[in-house]
Amino acid sequence: MSAQTRPQGAVTKTSKCGSGCGCGGGGQCSCKSNCGCSDSMLVQPHFFAGQLLTDEDLQAITNYVVTKQRLHNRFLIGSGVSCGLAVSCHPCDPGTVVVQSGYAIDCCGNEVFVPCPVELDINDLVRELKFRRLGANCGDPCTERLVKPIPRDPEDEKIPLNPRPKTAERYCLYLNYCETPTDPLAPYQHDEDCSAACHPSRIREGYRFELRCPEDEDSYPSILDRIKCCLGRLDDAEAKLGSIERGQVQIHQTRLALKSIDEHAIPFAAAEIAVLAQAEVDLKINANAEFTMLEADIEDIESGNRPKLSEQNFRRTLDDIHRIGVAIASFEMLDASQRKQLLTENKSLAKQIDSARSRLQKLAPAFAKAAPAYLKSPIELAAVETTVANTLKYIDPTLSVADRQTLEASLYAYNAVSSPSFNRQLNQVLQTMRDWLLQRLRDCPPTTECCLAKEVSAILIPIDPNDHQSRIVAFESLTRAFIRYLLDCVCSALIPPCPPCDDPGIKLACLEVSECKIDNICNLERTFLLTQHNLRYWLPFLGWFGTVLERICCEFPKRSDTSIFDVEPQKTSDFFYSGQQLAASFATQPQFTNIMSFIGLSADHVASTIKFGESLGKITTRMPQISAVSSAQAVLSSAGINRLRPSMSAEVPQVTEELLTEVENRVTAASAARLDAIENLHQRATETVSELEKELGKRLVASRLQSTKVIKDLTASLEELQKTNKALVSRLTKLEKANK
Repeated sequence: MSAQTRPQGAVTKTSKCGSGCGCGGGGQCSCKSNCGCSDSMLVQPHFFAGQLLTDEDLQAITNYVVTKQRLHNRFLIGSGVSCGLAVSCHPCDPGTVVVQSGYAIDCCGNEVFVPCPVELDINDLVRELKFRRLGANCGDPCTERLVKPIPRDPEDEKIPLNPRPKTAERYCLYLNYCETPTDPLAPYQHDEDCSAACHPSRIREGYRFELRCPEDEDSYPSILDRIKCCLGRLDDAEAKLGSIERGQVQIHQTRLALKSIDEHAIPFAAAEIAVLAQAEVDLKINANAEFTMLEADIEDIESGNRPKLSEQNFRRTLDDIHRIGVAIASFEMLDASQRKQLLTENKSLAKQIDSARSRLQKLAPAFAKAAPAYLKSPIELAAVETTVANTLKYIDPTLSVADRQTLEASLYAYNAVSSPSFNRQLNQVLQTMRDWLLQRLRDCPPTTECCLAKEVSAILIPIDPNDHQSRIVAFESLTRAFIRYLLDCVCSALIPPCPPCDDPGIKLACLEVSECKIDNICNLERTFLLTQHNLRYWLPFLGWFGTVLERICCEFPKRSDTSIFDVEPQKTSDFFYSGQQLAASFATQPQFTNIMSFIGLSADHVASTIKFGESLGKITTRMPQISAVSSAQAVLSSAGINRLRPSMSAEVPQVTEELLTEVENRVTAASAARLDAIENLHQRATETVSELEKELGKRLVASRLQSTKVIKDLTASLEELQKTNKALVSRLTKLEKANK
């Protein structure tokens, strides 16, 4: 063991500088003690005046510094190739590869630097691999072979039509860190004895290449692995959670229904009247228009054929059946006087109830038969069966008063699904979810919820299907336990473990060798270090982002120094609409409020921040010094010329002259094109005026002179054309002066 390391749990002797043990204390202290400073595996040398230094003391200095650097590389930087070390084919020798210079770090934190390109004879490395694995240069050291067909040349008659494929041996090239003792020196002797052996005075760091057989490497554990451990099979977890979610909906409805029953709330109100008024439209749209096969081809549904209806519309129609059935059942639960009063106040209510009842009695059984074609969850199938059965039962006007006064009838009237079979299914869902959660707690125990397993085991699953209160408590307890477990799983997964180091070799590339020749090389099977250099190389927009910041911080202040009278402001008429709209838009989104409540931030403070940023951005873009572009810059941008940075000051005049020449040529071409366009426009305007004068002379006959309106209109058109002609002549004159 080197001088700087010590295994955990070892006893450390410290100087007596105070009471107790640990840092600054006397006595002995192990790793399991509760002292102020626990021991580490590193020992930092400490010197004092008059100390007799030995070779171990001096070596401890080097070991401490080297070990600290390796720990820094291993746990802060990582392992892999930092740059270079690309493996390429040799230009002349087909059995040789060239490894370019580069830098890498192995998993132990050792730095490997290859200063110049290295040529490697792969055939020699293959023979070395065979001797290392087989003890002789015979056989194939690797079990994996790649079979490749030989390309056939149609002009070569020697190659058969069905050539026997050749085999390509696949290997992987690794880079290893190594140390070599050098510069031996004899120790200093006080007497004349010269028999002392020499010792190396330097340790030269180096590297060596190694060829290995391709193996499946264990991937570094990630946050997804931890979450996968918590959830197990994703499809199984999704099914369990889906059943709990479906059951939770009914549990909440049952809880509200029991509360309403205790408070003697009226089950039939304005909401039920609105449902019955809309019932005919809902059932007609969802069932008759899109679910015609239920009425036309009931035999196909009974035989198991899937109707032509989307799952979304099927679920929506089931909800409509339940909602409308609850409204009718609630009406039938009222006494005779209340029903009579409602029918008197709502003249069309009786007709709406009869129409909805007739449609439900026809469609509900068909939907129950078609449910297995759409729904796969047992709890959803049980809910459909219970909903259809309760709907057909409680919308029946001939049902006795005693049957309408049961707890099951009251639960249905308050929009809850309840029946002995469905309640037993809910109990089964609870039992299955509890067993699954206990299994996950055993396979992947939590790290912060220390008593969660005992709490889950203590949840009582009701046996009686009519024990609604116990079922509600069990559902809420199990749901909270699962959420706690999932949060603990995700939060614990955010803490990354220390990387293992079972193999210090650095994989550079994998290559295929066929008949002592290199077929191809794959360099991307290596692991890269995420250094700043690599990130800037892979993500060039980081450099662009820096350029944008440079322009904002360096160029914008200069542009803001321009007088406001030297630039033309932009016109805008959107005064009220251009106000602070972004924060108000966010405030209307319910997700925004929920997120703010979850993370504990005040929505008003966040809105103020958004308004401040929006106002600052609009103020900046409206400043004419910043939004306006100078004429010279506009010309250069239109010419497609970017700003050049000559490397030498002597090239500046030449580059400037070339730029000015190109700009002058483009301006001259643009001016000539505009002059031609203006001349053509002037000529067409002159011809139009002449034609109008001729047409006016033809139309000014004696019979039409009495129509003064026609004369006035023609005169106004002529004056407008003359103004346009004068404006064109004026613009042409200004352009000619500007061109000169």
